[in-house]
Amino acid sequence: MDSRHDPAGANCSRDVGRRRAPARRKPDLYTPPALSPAPHQSRIVLLGSYPRSGSNWVGQVLRLAESWHAGIDPDRVGLFHDLEIVRDRRDPASLGQPVGAPSVILKTHELPSVVFDRSPTLRGNVRAVANIVRHPLDVLASAFRWSVLVGRVNHEGVAVRSVDEARRLGLLDVYVDEYLRYAGMPDFSMWGYGTWAQHVRAWGGEEGEGVPIVRVLYRDLVAHPHETFETLAEGLGMHADHSCLRRAIQTCTPEWIASMFPIGFVHRASDRTYADTLSPGQIERGLAVFGDDIERLGL
Repeated sequence: MDSRHDPAGANCSRDVGRRRAPARRKPDLYTPPALSPAPHQSRIVLLGSYPRSGSNWVGQVLRLAESWHAGIDPDRVGLFHDLEIVRDRRDPASLGQPVGAPSVILKTHELPSVVFDRSPTLRGNVRAVANIVRHPLDVLASAFRWSVLVGRVNHEGVAVRSVDEARRLGLLDVYVDEYLRYAGMPDFSMWGYGTWAQHVRAWGGEEGEGVPIVRVLYRDLVAHPHETFETLAEGLGMHADHSCLRRAIQTCTPEWIASMFPIGFVHRASDRTYADTLSPGQIERGLAVFGDDIERLGL
């Protein structure tokens, strides 16, 4: 990041009394049993999603908008963290202080039960949760492209160079078969992420008393980013206003975010492009596995 991103937020008005444009799809509000009421002053917002569902994009937009609104340099004050990395260094609940400071976003791919088992001090110290849901076949296609780009797809001990080469060698078929057999990547389950269906259902629990969770569909973030991000920020109780959110969305292009991570780590902000990677037969099989949840969630 550089001075073009205006860390002081001089171009962000406070938009006091401004009427917000309504989102095309109002996110669902629900409460999982794992969460308990957090103090009103809690800064911590959890950002939960299955891998390859846009959490880095969403986290960066919210981080920049919140920083600029507060008039702080986003390069000097960290407001977006990976929970799995933070917990190895410090108690993540300590990020909830000081009172009244801008929101801190903690990204996680873990199931709720895993989050609070591994970070028990977060229980009662989370103000709100954002849950991002992406079409499971887009997740599949994105995960395979990422695996190829980072050299995890191999043939006879040599990394394949492209998705087309992997397809010709039959490696895409193997990958798809495994993904559909487990309804997600087996490695993800071992890491505490669960299957795709387990993940979206676990973060969609409606029992118990707790903090609000705002679910947004990835397709809405792509199709209507300004309205959807505004609704998300409002539901999370963040301070970022209309103009700061718009600037953050314009700044957080896929290319800009990709420059901050290893090659292939960030997807290309696409929705329903799985047909570019998967065959009609693979798509039909995938819809048979995930169809009920796709219909229920409006994906």
